Amino acid sequence: MLIVCEGLTEELYFKNLRSLLSLKTTEIVIADNKKDSAPINLVKKAEELHYRDDGYDNIFCVFDKDQHQSFHAARSKIRKLSSQKRMPIPIEEAVSIPCFEFWVLLHFKKTDMAFKSSHEIIELLSKNRHIKHYRKCDVVLMKTLMEKVDIALQNAIWLENLGHIQNENPMTSVHKLVQKMKDFKLNFNRKNRLKTLRVN
Repeated sequence: MLIVCEGLTEELYFKNLRSLLSLKTTEIVIADNKKDSAPINLVKKAEELHYRDDGYDNIFCVFDKDQHQSFHAARSKIRKLSSQKRMPIPIEEAVSIPCFEFWVLLHFKKTDMAFKSSHEIIELLSKNRHIKHYRKCDVVLMKTLMEKVDIALQNAIWLENLGHIQNENPMTSVHKLVQKMKDFKLNFNRKNRLKTLRVN
């Protein structure tokens, strides 16, 4: 699995999740794209790594809408790459509107409230009794979030099933990547159990 992240906050989150699920680095590669975090460049980076590293079973690009001009172009390119007739790439989006902090918020509360900007969500997170001061790239917070991953999953699925969100605000598909990682771990454990049974 390849995960291409927009920023350090997302990268820290998925590294912690990888550690929580005891998934080895060789099973999940988190690609860092420090040159330019524009969504379209993340998709190009994922495509490049796919061809350079002999392919992946699953690829996810993690980015948000925020003020990015290439947000829609990136989503369109992902659809194109995954559906091309010759050599489709198993690539999916893990996006958040307006920002990744909305996914963080879902670890603490269920909401379908629209947000004008990422600042509104960050302000709301900072008022949360579980977070003293929200800061991006907070290593301690990312570890704390791991205890609430299942809550975030449930809240994201609830939001997805509402089906009446105007302009996709708010919205996240990060839960699909998280679930894929959990399934990956489950399948890995199942294969190991089968190997043990065969040996016995």
